[in-house]
This record gives sequence, C-alpha cells and structure tokens, in this order.
Amino acid sequence: TQLYIPKEYLKFRHTSVGTESALLQAWYPGAAPVPGDDSTELWRQGVWWKNVRILISFREDKSIPFDEGSRRGVLRYLKATEFVGNEYGLQHWTQPESGIQDFHDVWLEPEGDTFGSRITCSEKLLEIDKPNCSHHFFKDSLSVKISYDRRFLSEWRTISSNVTALLDSFRSPEAAKDFLRQQIELAESAGDDEEVTP
Repeated sequence: TQLYIPKEYLKFRHTSVGTESALLQAWYPGAAPVPGDDSTELWRQGVWWKNVRILISFREDKSIPFDEGSRRGVLRYLKATEFVGNEYGLQHWTQPESGIQDFHDVWLEPEGDTFGSRITCSEKLLEIDKPNCSHHFFKDSLSVKISYDRRFLSEWRTISSNVTALLDSFRSPEAAKDFLRQQIELAESAGDDEEVTP
C-alpha cells in the first residue's frame, strides 16, 4: 500500500515519514493542517493544545485482533481492573483504590463482543502536568495512534472520524490535494467567522 501525504502535515521538526510508519501533525478536530509554520508561536498564543498527533504504521500481522491487546494486555499492564462505568459511549476502567493511582485510565469502545478503539489518558497529578490521551485503533492495513489533549476525550468520535477521512484522502495524489484544499478553505472560513463575531 502506498500513501500520498501532503507536506502540510509534515512541516514541523517532530514529524516524519519512513517506509513503514509516519508521524503527522494536524489541528483539531484532526483533519486540518496546523496553522502557521512555527509551533513556538502557537505555544505563545496558548493554543498549541489543539494539535492532534497521528502515528500510522503498517500492520505486519493482520490476523491479530485489536480486541486481544485492548482487553487483556492493556488493562493488565495498566492495572486498570476496576470498571468505573460508561462514559462518552466508552467503557471506563481504572486502578482500584488500593492500588497505585498514577497509571493511565483506559476507555474501550464496545463493538458487540469486542472493542473497536482503545483510549488511555493521563491524569493531572501535578500543577505542571498536561494530561493527554492516546487513542489507538486499526484501519485496514494500518495501525493508527492519535494523541490529543485530554480536554478532547468527550469528542473522541469527532477526532476519530476526521483522522479517518484524512487517512482515506492519502489513497491518491489527487484525493490528497483535494482534501487538503477543502481543509484549508474550511479553516479560512472559520477564521473569517471568528473575525466578524462580536
């Protein structure tokens, strides 16, 4: 499988493309390129938390079901054995009160008897902490891992669908260019609306 990724999603130092994986940078809700060319300026403006990082890699063994790693491996590794309840259409798991509380909580998307997405989020334990979520799912031959600010956890579906649309656009150079053009036009339109809003 060959992907056609516009440079707009690779314009920062921490982004890259290899033969088996790529690390992209997008803007909330996950399909638009990050505005500007300097992430430090976005830090100064206090809006860098709206970035969405996307790590995609080709799956070597497509026979391993996503559910296997979600339910057994991650819950056991993070010691998230206590079911909290259903939140945002996800099953929320955490560590029991008798255990260590500085592991990440886990949210699983139920799909019948299996799970379709796995999200782990850090907590704000110290004042300097900036809690993030890591959202993982399989898409065709790709393993997809999205990282975003925990404030966006309730909007996981919106982010997932935008990232999926972005990845779908990489199927050809024409589709990638058209999608990028649409995203830039949407961003410019949203910027114009903000300017005229009192």
